[in-house]
Amino acid sequence: MTLPKVAPDNPLPVLLPASAGSLSADLALAAVVTREGELARVEILRSSAGSDELEEDLFRLASQIRFSPALSGGLPVAVNIVWLLEQTTVRGDAPPPVS
Repeated sequence: MTLPKVAPDNPLPVLLPASAGSLSADLALAAVVTREGELARVEILRSSAGSDELEEDLFRLASQIRFSPALSGGLPVAVNIVWLLEQTTVRGDAPPPVS
């Protein structure tokens, strides 16, 4: 089985353009990629972001994006997918002073 991929003739829109700053912890999304390569039944499973604007951006993105469908035995199939989006801040140790 090959997994669905963003269709090469449909560049991925900028993810969460207006509300990316409101993603404070994590967000889990579920959807179906149909045999035609469209997203269906997009659902927010869990969100700690708490932003209606974020949800609107996600649903708008879902309506715009197209995939090359998943293939099984060379035939297109619908698949359920789950995305986990997280914002993480990593801080490294300061380098030791050079003498």
